[in-house]
Amino acid sequence: SEKRLFDNGANTVKHEGIVFGCVHREDNPDFALHKVPGLVGLGRGPLSLVKQIGSSIDDKFSYCLPPYRNENNSVGQLKFGDDADFSGTEEVQETPMASDGGEGSFYVLILKNISVRNSRLNIQFAGAQTTALLGDARSIIIDLGTSLTFLAKDVDGQVANAVANVINRERFYPPEQDLLCYLVGNNGDPYEGLPEMTFHFASADWKLPPSNIFGMFRSGIICLAIKDGEMPIFGNIAQQNMHA
Repeated sequence: SEKRLFDNGANTVKHEGIVFGCVHREDNPDFALHKVPGLVGLGRGPLSLVKQIGSSIDDKFSYCLPPYRNENNSVGQLKFGDDADFSGTEEVQETPMASDGGEGSFYVLILKNISVRNSRLNIQFAGAQTTALLGDARSIIIDLGTSLTFLAKDVDGQVANAVANVINRERFYPPEQDLLCYLVGNNGDPYEGLPEMTFHFASADWKLPPSNIFGMFRSGIICLAIKDGEMPIFGNIAQQNMHA
């Protein structure tokens, strides 16, 4: 364990006995994470930084991720304790955390519906497989370490069909990748004409612009950053440029 120092803008806060480690091998398939020098654990597990300093920050933190297309070289923010309070003119929404099935390390939300543009899809979660971990077909983990958003297979199918029905662009079929992709060219705004989407959580509506729904697969090709997966996850592309 070590002593860690945090600058809160007014003075330096000292924390003794902080446990941290070094990575000797990285098998994470997310290549975006290969560009960073380290990871900070913010989960609910005992080795999480949030848990280790929890008593001094009242177990509160907030963050804002910089956009993937960071043309202005803006930086993200991570705030603890009283500094984590929201400010600004936008209305602050709250949604309760759901059970993580006893795992103890995940933050889990309840997803009630999804809209593409202004049309609610009336997602039928009854047919979605529940996971042994979460136990509820509407449960979805909100995670900073996962880029894409993953939904149950039949839920993802409903979303992908609704998105495809409102896009008037030529499809691109990437080899060995089950993604919904389109040709957008190399000139102008690649997100022009692409739909917004809203994730309707319990008591809160998270509205996402096209840049939070689609990602550049390669030059001139853009893909929906949502696909089916065994574990429902609300990923960091969806969360970019949002205060959470």
